[in-house]
Amino acid sequence: MGTSFTFLPIFEIAIRQMKADGIAGEDAYGKMLGTSMACAILEIAFSLCPGRVIKKIFPPLVSAITVTLLGVALTGTGMKYWGGGVVCAEMIWKEHSQVVDSVGFGQPVSNVPGATCTGNGKVVLPYGSTEYIGLGFSVLAFLVVIELFGSTFMKNSNVILALLFGYMIAGLSNYDDLPYVDTQKIADAPVVDFLWTQWFGIGFYGPAVVPMLIAYVVTTVETIGDVTATHEVSELVTNGKEYTQRIQGSLMADAVCSILASLFTSMPNTTFSQNNGVIAITKCASRRAGLATGFWLILMGVLAKIAGIITSIPDCGKYFSYNFV
Repeated sequence: MGTSFTFLPIFEIAIRQMKADGIAGEDAYGKMLGTSMACAILEIAFSLCPGRVIKKIFPPLVSAITVTLLGVALTGTGMKYWGGGVVCAEMIWKEHSQVVDSVGFGQPVSNVPGATCTGNGKVVLPYGSTEYIGLGFSVLAFLVVIELFGSTFMKNSNVILALLFGYMIAGLSNYDDLPYVDTQKIADAPVVDFLWTQWFGIGFYGPAVVPMLIAYVVTTVETIGDVTATHEVSELVTNGKEYTQRIQGSLMADAVCSILASLFTSMPNTTFSQNNGVIAITKCASRRAGLATGFWLILMGVLAKIAGIITSIPDCGKYFSYNFV
């Protein structure tokens, strides 16, 4: 699980409105963190409901459709990374919103300038450049090679191995003597860092309550669908007491971790649909693997040099659509 994209537009709009009302940006963010903590109680309430009630409120069909749509949407996000980065892929439409209604209706839009991507080391090229596509393709190609010829261990680790292979290619490559990997991010990162690097005063923003509650309902549906899909891909039954307890536990984990995330100055958490893709690809559904992953994530969150390495990975090398296909 991790930070949910669902809440991002709500945070952006609410903070923009508070800043327009004269509230400082840091104070506005703190108010949204407090609002998130308060609204997480709704998901706690869902987790305490009996299994039959949860099933009536969130039927399997609704959960399945939601997860499918999330997968489709995030596949598109992965493709945007492949072309150079999500931000530069979407920025062209934000900066030239007047052309959105023209696309697909025979109106000329070729005179709109393309977006340039800056999240790939010191290389700055237009979105969709062949250099970006080629680097992203190296990740996908190596993943296919592992699936065809790799050992069992390599297949179980194919996602991270493919990402590291692309990172290696990026580190060995350059464009006009400009590197694809920004090593300055690694150099600037401290050896050890902790959670509260910066503190935002917790507050409350009433106008954001209803949108936040709706977002928590959406993540509840997503979590139920994700857990169900995890059961299916792990070849476990999707009914019975054990399944119901896992649904309730996952909702409680979402809510509690979202509250903790606010205390750690981050946005709300939710389960990630790509976990199902990882299980399907690696054939590893062990709970011990999940616990080990949690340990490594905590360790990497404290060892800031590792965070510096991760942030130095070029955007075009973060192609992850295969998790949803």
